[in-house]
Amino acid sequence: MRILFLNWRDITNPEAGGAEVFIHEIGKRLSLKGHGVVLLCSSYKGCKKMDRLEGVEIVRKGGKYTVNFFANIYILKNRRNFDVIVDSERIPFLSPIFFKPVVCLVHQVHFKIFDVELKPVLRSIVKMVEYFILKTFYKNCEFIAVSESTKKMLHKKFGINPNKIHIVYNGVNLVCNETVKWKNPPTILYFGRIRQYKKIEDIIRAFYIVKKRINDCRLIIAGKLVDKRYWKNLKKLAEKLKVNVKFVPNVSESKKMQIFSESWIYAITSVEEGWGISVVEANSCGIPAVGYDVPGLKDSIRHGYNGLLVEFGNVEALAQTLIRLLIDEKLRKNLSENALAWAKMYSWDVSTQKFLEVLEKVWSFNRK
Repeated sequence: MRILFLNWRDITNPEAGGAEVFIHEIGKRLSLKGHGVVLLCSSYKGCKKMDRLEGVEIVRKGGKYTVNFFANIYILKNRRNFDVIVDSERIPFLSPIFFKPVVCLVHQVHFKIFDVELKPVLRSIVKMVEYFILKTFYKNCEFIAVSESTKKMLHKKFGINPNKIHIVYNGVNLVCNETVKWKNPPTILYFGRIRQYKKIEDIIRAFYIVKKRINDCRLIIAGKLVDKRYWKNLKKLAEKLKVNVKFVPNVSESKKMQIFSESWIYAITSVEEGWGISVVEANSCGIPAVGYDVPGLKDSIRHGYNGLLVEFGNVEALAQTLIRLLIDEKLRKNLSENALAWAKMYSWDVSTQKFLEVLEKVWSFNRK
């Protein structure tokens, strides 16, 4: 098959996140299976307009806000070169207008993120546009969701037939030494993109409470620096609370491995996630997770098995759960062992095969 992926960004983009990891890992494996894979995405400062990475041909057109327009021109000019399009719904490209078949890839429904990151008027407009586009242009498409929560939201919010929604989970690449050593000092880690909807300030506020009980505990906040203003505000909050937080922006892969191997607990407090790929990465290093009980995170964190869930926004409960896990070695080791087993269940090879089965289904149906 000849497959065209449409996505806002590619894996090399400075703002790339879990969605870009998913597309790259699936795309390169489809290429290894002999399929032609092209990713059309937005350009960024200093990038090449045409590139090839691990078997995936990357075509960069337009910028963050114009990529959709250029993508559709590209489709019109090249639609005979492809058998199926995978349209990533983060910014709908309206590809079903110009091409069939289209598979709509949805990582998460963004309504709660819009509530956090957009002003009220713009928030309402964007929600209405997203609702109208999915209901109107994608109603006949097959969907791929990355979690059960995303599938449920697609059905509940947009009325998508559950039989047309296929779940393909994220895999995991990061694997540390399976012999977990709890090195001192006790360390809590947040690792991920620095965005407002991640609610990282709640981790800092919880850490302030934790420090009163476990004075030698430390907190590391690391990841991809997407929102610089938010990053500065997090630092100001730490200074205001007089807690020593280690901030590590734009971490390399080698440094990432080191940070994970030194940590005791992974904390994540997003308003929602599509899945929570960083949770499974932490689990693959034997690190249990503590997160909010929200869509996505309640899929990647099985409460009492590979981590613990707490009520959204309850900083006190978050702090007490972190304290409990830091001081209860038996519980921590039990969750750690389960975390390793949980992470082994998520393979990019298995996910690619399931993804391919959906593509083959729609391609075969369209050829009839």
